[in-house]
Amino acid sequence: MLMEEEKSLAKKFVKKFAEKGVLVTPEAIEMFLEINDGESFFEEIEKIISEDKITVLTVEIMEKALKEVRNTVSKDYYFPEDRMKEIPAKDWQGKIEVEMDPTDYIDTGEKAKDFLRTFRDRYLKLKKMLQAKRELRRVEPIENITRTLKGEEVCIIGMVYSKRKSIKGNYLLEVEDLTGRCRVIVPGRDPDASYIVLDQVLGFRGVVLDSKTLYSRKIFFPDISKPKPVKTKEPICMVFTSDLHLGSKAFMKNTFEKFLDWLNMKRCAENERKIISRIKYLLIAGDLVDGVGVYPAQERELEEKNIDKQYKMFIEYMKRVPEYIELIMIPGNHDATRLSEPQPSVPNEYIEALKEERNIYSLGNPSFMKIDGYRVLIYHGKSLDNWNMILPRERRGRPEEAMQEMLRSRHLSLMYGQNVPLAPEPKDMLVIEKVPHILHIGHLHVAGEKVYRGIYCFSAGGWQERTAYQVEMNIHPTPGIISIFDMKRHVVLKKNFA
Repeated sequence: MLMEEEKSLAKKFVKKFAEKGVLVTPEAIEMFLEINDGESFFEEIEKIISEDKITVLTVEIMEKALKEVRNTVSKDYYFPEDRMKEIPAKDWQGKIEVEMDPTDYIDTGEKAKDFLRTFRDRYLKLKKMLQAKRELRRVEPIENITRTLKGEEVCIIGMVYSKRKSIKGNYLLEVEDLTGRCRVIVPGRDPDASYIVLDQVLGFRGVVLDSKTLYSRKIFFPDISKPKPVKTKEPICMVFTSDLHLGSKAFMKNTFEKFLDWLNMKRCAENERKIISRIKYLLIAGDLVDGVGVYPAQERELEEKNIDKQYKMFIEYMKRVPEYIELIMIPGNHDATRLSEPQPSVPNEYIEALKEERNIYSLGNPSFMKIDGYRVLIYHGKSLDNWNMILPRERRGRPEEAMQEMLRSRHLSLMYGQNVPLAPEPKDMLVIEKVPHILHIGHLHVAGEKVYRGIYCFSAGGWQERTAYQVEMNIHPTPGIISIFDMKRHVVLKKNFA
């Protein structure tokens, strides 16, 4: 049901194009309400309509316009001919509030019961989100199915314990809650069936076949709601990057130094100064260094084999970032902290010298913060290894597609016992409890972006040439690319230094 404000916006949107003799599909209206990028968005749609002589505005045309808006930059806005005399970001009094840093809460257990509390916490949190949906307000405990008449329709919420495909092409699940376990048959034609993964918490509406079996008619994902839009008063910008891998022979030294010089308005085009001057926040999503002993025979691929010296290299590079730019970083699976997620921040002993030089935010993985009103969730992204094996072939190797599934599942790293070790904490800090405006991830070294339900998803390209591991996994990195986000106008710019 549309709110009155949305109805009013929808009417204006339809009227605007009706005056030009263009019909608007209901799906296009829905997309407009979900993603409204202002005047530049309208202008691009009108341009496509005019050039292609469009008479019906569809989602496909909207997506084409959106891509153009977010991947190109208005020359009048970003690249004025006159040189900037003032640096807005230098004078901008930004506000950063750390709302969740796992470093402050880590209390690892060691026994099976400690894992039980983690999964119990996950289940209860996600169950609460699911029960906010109207269709799932009346949910039966799984144990009640044994007393339910055959053919009766019920709703359950459970965690996926196992999944396999039958000869007939249906999916056979084992699903459990705090009261018991049952079988759920999901028809193979259900478009959501292929996105079901182990340890995911889902809702099912279905028909009871027998005392232990439910035939699913509809699957419910926790999913994310659209956040209330925010914007800064001035066009201040964030830069998203990740995966420096300092110490590796594959580290792209010259390319990264180009980036640092560019931040200092050296080796930049005259018409780029305005956008550079507006950069206030630099977010690095882990793998600051390449580490030592991360994988077998890694020493053959290291330029620097001492972890302390690797971090000294990192500190020296970060000293070259303009001091007025706020530096926010988390660790990744190559950094000098535990491998199990959630990870605490990089130990102080490695970066203390940097803290003495400038103000930094060294947080755990994942962390949630508020930056000038924007809720930002930053996660290194090791679980992308799992999603890259599960997603349909056409969506693999594109981190932003996996990020959408994380948001839909309301969890950053669902699958236990595969590529991502999970720490048995009292609380599951990988549940996406609050709705972010921005989700920032690294790890795969593939630059990408997507807007899902009004949430900006940024994956970072990294600063390392293609490694033997990436060749083996058929990953094609796009290093040397940063994403810049204008916090006032919601415009995204990519800059390639490679």
